[in-house]
Amino acid sequence: MSPPGRPKGESLGAQRQGSPISPPGRPKGESLGAQHQGSPISPPGRPKGESLGAQHQGSPMNEAILVSIEMATTWRYASGAAMERFCNGLMEKRIEALRCGVCRRRYLPPRPLCGNCHAPLSEWVPVAHEGRLEAWTVLQVPMLDARTGDMREAPYGMGLIRLDGADTTINHYLAESDPARLAIGLRVRAVWRQEPRGAMDDIVHFEVLR
Repeated sequence: MSPPGRPKGESLGAQRQGSPISPPGRPKGESLGAQHQGSPISPPGRPKGESLGAQHQGSPMNEAILVSIEMATTWRYASGAAMERFCNGLMEKRIEALRCGVCRRRYLPPRPLCGNCHAPLSEWVPVAHEGRLEAWTVLQVPMLDARTGDMREAPYGMGLIRLDGADTTINHYLAESDPARLAIGLRVRAVWRQEPRGAMDDIVHFEVLR
């Protein structure tokens, strides 16, 4: 039995064999799949036959986009048991080191383990406010002081100082910034903040003893 509109004796299945079904609005004999073969679909607003991918071929896609964002961040970090004891001593203008019970090495700044024998450190010993300048430099570039957030104007001196009673050195500012007046082996002394607050900058700098 032939459906309405089809030749007598031709079934629906027979019509589909070898001949595509044309959706409404397309030429007779052309299916939707046939239209897509070899011809891109054009999105709205683009010329007929031009796809989105075709439009971007040959155009740069790595252009940098810069967005200015201001962020305010705050953070806190733990000093550890050894540095907490050390900073509490600075509030009283007291400098202490940790001594190894095995090799007797005295660490300043203090640390929880000995770097030589890896033994835990727990013996605190007093350290003098004076010591020897083991190395020094004069910096000519301003630097943002991480401890205060202020710019430190150049030039300024930095030194490695081994205080009397310690076997290691601490890195700190020097009051002297003239290279002609600095030398390894000079004696230096700590200059304290008027009101210590329990931080390394309670020692403002080290002055050279003349």
